[in-house]
Amino acid sequence: MVNKKNIAIMVFLLAALAAGFFIYHRSNKILPQPVKIFHYSYFSQPGFFDDAYKLAKAQNYQPGAKGIIVNHHLLAGNFIAEAFNTVATNAPITVLLISPNHFDAGKAEVITSSATWKTPYGELQPDTELINRLATHKLAAIEEAPFNEEHGISGIVAFIKKSLPNAKVVPVIFNNRMKLEQSLALADEYKKNIPQNTLVVGSFDFSHYLPDRAASFHDLENLAAVENLDTSGIYNLDIDSRPGLAFYLQLMKDSGDNQFHLLENSNSAKLTHQNILETTSYITGYFTPGTYVTSPVNTLLSLPNIVGSSEILNQVDKHSKKYVLTYMERFFYGQDVTVSFLSLSNSMELDSERVMLSRLAIELVSGQETIKELGEVKVGIINCDKGGKGVERVKGELDNGVDVAICQGAAKNSIEFYKNKPIVYAAGDLLSAGQKSMAVGLAVNDRQMQIYLFPIAPNAGQLKLMIGKESDTVLSDMAGNSKLAQELKNEIKTGIITIKK
Repeated sequence: MVNKKNIAIMVFLLAALAAGFFIYHRSNKILPQPVKIFHYSYFSQPGFFDDAYKLAKAQNYQPGAKGIIVNHHLLAGNFIAEAFNTVATNAPITVLLISPNHFDAGKAEVITSSATWKTPYGELQPDTELINRLATHKLAAIEEAPFNEEHGISGIVAFIKKSLPNAKVVPVIFNNRMKLEQSLALADEYKKNIPQNTLVVGSFDFSHYLPDRAASFHDLENLAAVENLDTSGIYNLDIDSRPGLAFYLQLMKDSGDNQFHLLENSNSAKLTHQNILETTSYITGYFTPGTYVTSPVNTLLSLPNIVGSSEILNQVDKHSKKYVLTYMERFFYGQDVTVSFLSLSNSMELDSERVMLSRLAIELVSGQETIKELGEVKVGIINCDKGGKGVERVKGELDNGVDVAICQGAAKNSIEFYKNKPIVYAAGDLLSAGQKSMAVGLAVNDRQMQIYLFPIAPNAGQLKLMIGKESDTVLSDMAGNSKLAQELKNEIKTGIITIKK
């Protein structure tokens, strides 16, 4: 017989099992399950990306790249594919993907995401261990909302999944308010925390909202900064993420991957074969262990004279202080020096205009001449004021050791050589109503000097760099005014004159 004690024990055990099952069952219904978060690649179908890889140029590249720079302007998707071809692998790898925070979204200056990315080639998983480590050490904040619209990330993740199918990603976006010192120090901290098998991908576009020739002029400095891992002047460059690029270059330097291999340098005007007032430019390539290139470029932009008069003030004040220069702002930075003569008529005060122009990185010069040094080249900029005395001053400066002279406010556009030294005569005043003018850019490195010509014209109350037939006409007239060999006249017509050292 089963005694009463054993029956009691069995009843207790059955009751306990039933209670446990009930609690477990209820807990699974009550406790919320973790929800998997997803973001999505810019395109959901593979056609765009497949075509980009088909159009990608075959390159003889060096193995062992630990970093690549790609554009996120998807007009040039083949450039992105070309760069990813240099690092394609089936091996497990972590991709640290650096991008601008284009819309200044979110709260933190540096933001990451722990979401999974849906791409046409499957799901790209996050490296949650590294993401949590960065968040724990306060090296990035996890915020998901900014990634819903961030094309600097969503435009690249499908390329990662196609070329690196077993990769995990750590996307990081940078707010432009970060200071240079913060970006550099942050890169040093990331170097201590990222694993050895990390590929660092910089998702950057470069010059914005300028015509082809101006974008190419700015890319001289942009490319030199990348090639030389030079962050010193990065906050003056024409790029879409100064702190992001500074962080990226410092991280390459910390890793010893100092040798940059250029794949492409172009812009949307060149790709579309169209005259575009507002382009986007691209610099793509990869970094390998080695030494960086020590070939800095020095650039200067000489703007037309700014003459103060009641007519000018009325024009500037018609809409707002910056309305007249809306299409010109990015043109004013991107080079080492931007200079213009400021002349006042009738003892007028232009304090507000002076402040506005100074904020646009224009060095305003009072007087008749200024000397600037571009490396070993001395540049004399003279206020010719449409008179012959200015021309005499120009040649006097060349006799006194200046290597190249720019005569702003000349009677007409032309170029001449005096004792084998170039003089550029640029006509017009920058803000004079209805008047065309000429800005002159100089780029100097250890091999050559290049002169860039930028005709400017007012259009509906706003100044714009001239493009297409308008620009061609001005440059053709300038070539006709210049007493030079036909070869140099032909260069003037292109807007770029190259003088070998």
